[in-house]
Amino acid sequence: MSSLKNMSLLPDNETPRNPASLLVQNYINTTAKEEEKRNEWDDLAAFERAVGTGILDIHESIVKNVGMLDAVGYKSDELVNAVATYEKDFTNIVHDLEVIGQQHEGKSGGAVSNEEYAKSIELFENYRQLDVTMRASFLPVCTTITESLLIARDNLIKQGFTPDNIEEKLNEVMAQEAVDPNVITDVVAK
Repeated sequence: MSSLKNMSLLPDNETPRNPASLLVQNYINTTAKEEEKRNEWDDLAAFERAVGTGILDIHESIVKNVGMLDAVGYKSDELVNAVATYEKDFTNIVHDLEVIGQQHEGKSGGAVSNEEYAKSIELFENYRQLDVTMRASFLPVCTTITESLLIARDNLIKQGFTPDNIEEKLNEVMAQEAVDPNVITDVVAK
């Protein structure tokens, strides 16, 4: 059997190395390159902003749509209950977002220890779970609001409005009411 050197897979001046040492060297090289690119804390801050933006986008939509329903005088027990539930959930979710954010406040770049790395993964999972919770909590409220908007639209059509002038009417009523975007009917968002 011929040696690796005789098979001309290696340059003439190089001797075959132990496969384990090749793996170790590869790991060292890969780890060094990965550490240069690591920025767990920056990635976590970006994810925090994305989750926070999602919460605010949904909140603004809910406030706007509930304001429209209020402006045209639509109210139902289901809508009142959905808004009350939403307000509690919103307050809790915003609080949880702040608590998670405080745990990595002021950190940037990459984790400098295994403990920090593990903490960054834990916090990422906390944000991911918060995002899932937010969507699960807000979806039923959004569905109730959408159904309420459809009923309110049908009621306006019965009053003689056309689909084309309903939006005009809503804008007119809301301008007169001067709907505060931070108020959900009688409940103030914090």
